[in-house]
Amino acid sequence: YYGYNAIIKNYNYYCTSDNSKQYRSAGVESNPQQPVHPAVSSGDFGRIVELKKERALVDQEKYYLLKNHFRPNSSYRFPSRVYGSRHRSFQHSWLTQFNGLVYSEIDQGGYCKYCVLFGRPPHSVSSLTGTLVTQPLKNLQKASEKLREHFLGLGSSASGPRKYHLAASEQAANFIATMERKQLPVDQQLSSIMAKRVQENRDKLKAIVHAVILCGRQGIGLRGHRDDWKHFDDTPHANHGNFVALLHFAVESGDRVLADHLQSAGRNALYTSKTIQNELIEVCGGIIRNTILKEVRAANLFSILADEATDAAKDEQLAISLRFVNQSCQRIEERFLAFSECISGVTGEAIADQLLHHLRNWQLSGLQLCGQTYDGAGAMAGKTRGAAARITQQFPRAVYTHCAAHRLNLCVVKSCSIPEVQRAMDTADSVSRFFSNSPKRQLLFETWIAQLCEGEKRQKLKSLCKTRWVERHEAFEVFIDLFVPLVCCLEEMKDSVEFNHSTRSDAQSFFFSLCRFSLIVTLAIVTEVLQYTKALSIKLQGRYVDIVRAYRDVTLVKSTLKNAREKVDTFHSRVYNKAKQIAALVNVEESTPRTTGRQCYRNNIPAGSPSQYYQRQVTIPMLDYLISEMESRFGSQTSAIL
Repeated sequence: YYGYNAIIKNYNYYCTSDNSKQYRSAGVESNPQQPVHPAVSSGDFGRIVELKKERALVDQEKYYLLKNHFRPNSSYRFPSRVYGSRHRSFQHSWLTQFNGLVYSEIDQGGYCKYCVLFGRPPHSVSSLTGTLVTQPLKNLQKASEKLREHFLGLGSSASGPRKYHLAASEQAANFIATMERKQLPVDQQLSSIMAKRVQENRDKLKAIVHAVILCGRQGIGLRGHRDDWKHFDDTPHANHGNFVALLHFAVESGDRVLADHLQSAGRNALYTSKTIQNELIEVCGGIIRNTILKEVRAANLFSILADEATDAAKDEQLAISLRFVNQSCQRIEERFLAFSECISGVTGEAIADQLLHHLRNWQLSGLQLCGQTYDGAGAMAGKTRGAAARITQQFPRAVYTHCAAHRLNLCVVKSCSIPEVQRAMDTADSVSRFFSNSPKRQLLFETWIAQLCEGEKRQKLKSLCKTRWVERHEAFEVFIDLFVPLVCCLEEMKDSVEFNHSTRSDAQSFFFSLCRFSLIVTLAIVTEVLQYTKALSIKLQGRYVDIVRAYRDVTLVKSTLKNAREKVDTFHSRVYNKAKQIAALVNVEESTPRTTGRQCYRNNIPAGSPSQYYQRQVTIPMLDYLISEMESRFGSQTSAIL
């Protein structure tokens, strides 16, 4: 979205003829980057004269020299020479008196900057044009007269040099005006027909660019079965894609310029083909990327974020984003920049080389890279051969940080590895899919919700997230809140003749599973424990959170969990009483699994009461696992980075 106005501005100079694709600009950037050639960057015209013997100067170099040539200050002392019995030196007053006169510190003489940059070959006028043009004015005898002859046209022999200088000065003035967009290029000034045609083509292309931007902004695919405009007239009812449909809609809405273009333009100059669409997308992406990179360079420091993903073609793509402080609004920004195909493989070395290659292409200095964030896979986080370690070897300030939300997710995965918790999760997931796969079952469930939970807005069970376990808290919370109507619905369904045998059989199986006291207690405990990690996960995924705030929130959750572990009797008693209330509503009695002398599939924990059994079997192990994992994954490394 950044480059919307810039896209229109750049494409205002697109396609200057109807029968061929040409990119024509009305000027060059008014503030070109400083040239890298040392002769040009020095601003000394003595070195420029030597450089012109090797190659011609480009427009950006000429513009830079006109604005940034060497200017001696008022305290600068020019070297003096002896002529007869008198000492003579270059005068400061000459630089202000004669427009275009510059001093060369290397040659210790004067040049006319206009004649050097824009003059014709000196032999085409007279031998006098060699001085101030190809040779410095070093002979200071009668220097004032020579300067007046060249710049002011005074003197008997001034006609040749004066005419030569006036032509170069006029050409320099036109050049500066064109570079600063104060006037159109000469070829457009000479042809009013060309200027009119350019303006017409700008208007035609504007609607096409708007259609591409709209599809990109709304995340809409551009193409259909056939996206060439010529097929639109042959099969008007076919699906030609969103891009062509938007153009057709604009024509029907009264865009006469676009309508005339599509009717009168040649088939090779419609600018609606898939090739032009790709070119427009690439230009839009380039402008947006350059806008983001400009903000990154202004921030001076940035971090890189990357992750791998497999696309529809089964090719490995590396998604690359940058995180920095936007100087205009003093806010942390995370900006996506590119998808990069992992052609060289997904090893740590290949990924590191790929990331550094992109930084070089984007003209971002690795010395300004202050952080890296990837997942915890070996190719990324390996201590010796991982991508993070290889980049850190070159740029020690680029500290690697494993994604905090991902680390928290791994902590929850470990804490939920208890067999009772796994069984409860599997049951909840199966029941939610049982209802979501059938509108008839869901309708009966909603009927029981309306009957038993008046005013309840939630009407569906939430499925368990496959990847982010910390996101499962909301699913368990809904499951517990709708537990009573869920059990009643399954009880009716297992005996109802309105459902087939398979549905009744599954409903009976789920009914008996939910009516186990061990499952009710386990779900209540898991929901209570994940309540802490859910809030922390939301904060860690916030765009504007920094490492100080993240570390503070993690420390707070760890201390809260430790406090619950120290007072586990109170914590468990509160959760256990809630589970007993739910069990009472569905007529499930308090009980423990049958114990024997030798258990094979579950722990045979000694306990004096059901509450003590579930406290030792579920509550304490889950808290211990979660605290231990958080201490391990948010320990010394995070403290060192902080």
